Amino acid sequence: MKKFVSLLILFLSIINMMAQNDSDTISQVFELGEVSVSRKVDYEPVISRSREELIRHSNNNLSESLQELPGIIVGRGGARNESTIFIRGFDSRQISLLIDGVPVYSNYDGNIDISRFLSWNYEKITISKGFTSLLYGPNTMGGAINLITSKPMNPFEIDVYSGLKFGRNGYNGIVENLRLGGKSGNLFYLGGLSYHNLKSWSLSKSYQDENNLDDGTRDNSYELDLNGNLRLGYSIDENNEYVLTYNRMDGEKGIPVYEGDIQSPRYWQMPDWNKESLYFSSKTAIGKNSSLISRLYIDKFYNLLESYDDSSYSTQTFRYAFNSIYDDKTYGANLNYSFSGIDNNDVSIATQFKRDIHTEQSGTDLPFLNFSDNIFSVAIEDAYKINKSLNLIGGVSWNLKSNTGAEEYFTNEDSIAKMVSGSDRAMNYRLGAFLLPSIYHKISLSLSANSRFSTLKERYSYRLGRSLPNPDLGAERANHLILGYSFNNSLLFLNTEIFHINSKNKIAYTNVDPNTIQYQNIEKSLSYGTDFQLGISLKAGHKFRLNYSYLYIENPDDPEFKFIDIPNHNLGMSLEIIIKEKALFNFQYSFISDRYSYTDGSFYTGGYGLLDAGLNVELNSSLSLQLAVNNLLDKEYFYSEGYPAEGINARLGVRFTFEK
Repeated sequence: MKKFVSLLILFLSIINMMAQNDSDTISQVFELGEVSVSRKVDYEPVISRSREELIRHSNNNLSESLQELPGIIVGRGGARNESTIFIRGFDSRQISLLIDGVPVYSNYDGNIDISRFLSWNYEKITISKGFTSLLYGPNTMGGAINLITSKPMNPFEIDVYSGLKFGRNGYNGIVENLRLGGKSGNLFYLGGLSYHNLKSWSLSKSYQDENNLDDGTRDNSYELDLNGNLRLGYSIDENNEYVLTYNRMDGEKGIPVYEGDIQSPRYWQMPDWNKESLYFSSKTAIGKNSSLISRLYIDKFYNLLESYDDSSYSTQTFRYAFNSIYDDKTYGANLNYSFSGIDNNDVSIATQFKRDIHTEQSGTDLPFLNFSDNIFSVAIEDAYKINKSLNLIGGVSWNLKSNTGAEEYFTNEDSIAKMVSGSDRAMNYRLGAFLLPSIYHKISLSLSANSRFSTLKERYSYRLGRSLPNPDLGAERANHLILGYSFNNSLLFLNTEIFHINSKNKIAYTNVDPNTIQYQNIEKSLSYGTDFQLGISLKAGHKFRLNYSYLYIENPDDPEFKFIDIPNHNLGMSLEIIIKEKALFNFQYSFISDRYSYTDGSFYTGGYGLLDAGLNVELNSSLSLQLAVNNLLDKEYFYSEGYPAEGINARLGVRFTFEK
C-alpha cells in the first residue's frame, strides 16, 4: 500500500506540472447526510469541523478530531484500548454517533471505539451538545455526532496523502489516504481508501517500567486500520437525488497491559474489529413546498477479543483466558418529511425503525447466543420565524424499544433457554428561542428533555457470573437548560453557553449480594457549567483560538460519589501563522484538570498540559508538505489510571490534490 500510494503521488505530480489548477476545495458536503429542522435559517446551536481543517491540523481519526472542541473530553486507553468521548459529562453510550444521519454505534453495549473512524473520509463533523434535534432519533441524551461525507462537484477529482509516523523509538508506522471522485451530467461517483498501520508507539522518556522495552516502546500497542468507501449517485437537481453508499472498516489492535497497582493485568488482543454498512439515501420533491428524505441501511459489526495467559500472547490455558466474539447486525430505515408551505414555518416529521441483532460467543467451547431489539421513533419539529429578529424551534418525539429475543446458556445442562423479554418507551421534547438583535449577535435560550434506552448488555449480560439480568431496566433521562450568546464578524468570533443539566434514572450497578451486582435505574446527577469559544482573525491571515469549559457534576443523593474520567476544567488554545501565503504554522496547547478514576474517590488521574505543533507548506497549487509533532515537550501523562499515554511523536507526509 505504501509503495503504491507513493508511486501514485509521483505520477500525479508529473500530471500536475502539465495542468496547474487554483482550486481550494476538492468536494463539498453531502447534503443528504445532514440532519436539520430548517434549511432556510441556521438555527441549530451545533459546532462543527471541516475536512480541510482536520487535515491542516493533522487529525488522523475521529478521536483526534474532537479533542480540540469545547465541552468535549476524549480519553484513550483503558482495558480495551478504546478512544472514548464525554460531552458535558455524558459518555459514549449516551451520545448518538451517526454517518450521514445513519446510526453506527454498537447495538450491544452502546460503545464504539471512535479512533477506528479515520477522519480523511468525512467532509464535515457536526456535534450537538444538549439542544439536539429530535430528527436524529433515539438515544441522544447527551448529544449527537454526525459524520458527514462528501459529494464531488467536478468531472474528475483526486486527493492523495502519504505519510510516515515517528516516535522516540524511531519509525513506527505509516498513514496512506486516497480519494477519487467525479461527476458527469446527472451521475456522480466517489471512492476512497484510508490505511493506518502503527507497529507500536513509545512512551515519554521520563516514564520507566519493566513491562516496556528498553527504548520506551509500549508493549502490545500495535494498530492497523483500513477504511474503504464507495458512492454512486444520480442527481436530477438540488431537490431530487438518489445515492447508494458502501462503507467498510477493517481493524486490529493490541491492548497494552495495565500498569497500576489496583487492578490485575490483562493480556488482550483484538485481531478483528470490522464494521460494514450499506445505505441508500434519497431526496424527492413533493409539490412546491415539501420534500421527503429517506435512508435505508444495513450495518454489520464483527469483533473478536482474545485473552491470553501472559505477555507472550501464545497460550490460553488459565481460567481468565478466553475468546469472545460479537457478530452484530442492524437493519433500519428513517423517513423525514419536510413542509414549508405555512408562512414562516419549516415543519419536519421523521419516523425511524431499526432492528438490532446481537450474536455472541463468550468462550471458545460455548455456543453462540442471540439477542435482538426493535426500536421505533416518531418526531415532529417546527422552526418558526416570528420576525427577522426572533425565531423559535419546538419539537416532540415518542420512542419505543421492544426486546424480541434473548438467550442464556446453562453449562450443567448444556442447554440454551429463552430469557424474559421487556419493553420501554420514552418521550422527548425541546423548545428554543433565538434572538438576533443584529447580524453580529445571537442570544438563545433552550430547554430540552432527552433520553437513552438501556443496552442489551446492561439488561441481559451475566458478566461472567458476576451480574444478574434486569430485562425491565428503564431509560435514562436528562433535562437540559441552556443560555447562549454569540458574536461573529470578520475579525472576531465569540460564543458562550451556560448550562444546567438534571439527570435521573441513570443506570448504575448495585450489589444484590457480596459477590453479585445488577444494573438498575438508581443514579441521579446534577451538573452545571459553561463552554466558551473565542476566535480572533489577526493581520496577514493569522488566527488565534481559545476554548474553555467548566463542568461541575454531583449525585445529589450521595455527595461522596465521584463521577470518573470527568475533569472540571478543559482549556485549549491554538495559533495559526501564515508566511507568504505558502507556509502555515499551527501551535496548539491543551490542558485537562484532575479527574477521579474510581467512584469512591480513592484514586484520581492527574491533570496534564500538552503542546502540539504543525507545518503545512504549499509547494504549488496541488502539492503540499505536512509535518505534525504531538506532545512536543514529551510530557508523561495518563488518560486513565494505569494506562500511560504516548510520548512525543511526529508525522511527515505529502499531499496531492487535483481536479479538472
